[in-house]
Amino acid sequence: MQAKGKFLAKFAHQAVSFRYHSHMLFTADCSGRVCVWNMPLKEVLQDQGARTNIEVLGLCGLVSERCVSCSGFGGPGVCVWKVPEEICVQYSTKNTLESSVECIYAVNDEIFIGGSSTNTIYIWHSSRGSPVFTVSPAHPVAKLCPPSISEPFIRPVANWVSAITGLYGTDLIASGSSTGHIQFWRLVQPQLDRSNEVKVQQQQRTQISIERIPGLGISLGGFINGLAFSSDRRYLAVCLGQEHRFGHWEPRRHVTNGLFLIPLNVS
Repeated sequence: MQAKGKFLAKFAHQAVSFRYHSHMLFTADCSGRVCVWNMPLKEVLQDQGARTNIEVLGLCGLVSERCVSCSGFGGPGVCVWKVPEEICVQYSTKNTLESSVECIYAVNDEIFIGGSSTNTIYIWHSSRGSPVFTVSPAHPVAKLCPPSISEPFIRPVANWVSAITGLYGTDLIASGSSTGHIQFWRLVQPQLDRSNEVKVQQQQRTQISIERIPGLGISLGGFINGLAFSSDRRYLAVCLGQEHRFGHWEPRRHVTNGLFLIPLNVS
């Protein structure tokens, strides 16, 4: 396959995502700059600039002209970038021990799910500035790494949520960790009672949670650097690596870098 065009940037791109069912493309580089591209015309529609002054680690396009990003050191949390208004709305983790939100998935334009370096999964609602639900630990606690000739001391293996995705239009969520573990979740949303007052309905909308699906946990080893469901709902694509996609932390040389397809049985 031959590339039809290329986009030049001053800094390396760390995340890309299309707006849902659109040619609008969002990109983020290591300077914290988010750009909006028009793919057919191959031009920058809007340069959001480094408004947050923090590193953007992941992006997810929304149905409307917006995208949601997750950030790392300096301001762990998520940001909703509103293109027409040219503003950025920030959402925090409210966790003083949090260092970074590594990955992000948008269920819709109101519900965002992120995985962090503290092995925590957060759920945000656009109407709240802090998470409405958290799960910790999200994946099994990592074991101690055995000593070797190069490293004679026993050291802990970092275990953070390194990838997260969902099957659009369903309640199925999948997350992956830096230890190679994949966990499937079910998104639980409230049934709104239209007879209640508007204020009560707004409170009900934020009563969101996720629960583990029993017996649906897979261990591959290595770093889960990416997850994606196929459009026909037959497979979960897993990007597996020896090390983290942004660095050389705790490399697992016995792991083979590659793409794995996990068959699914989704009705």
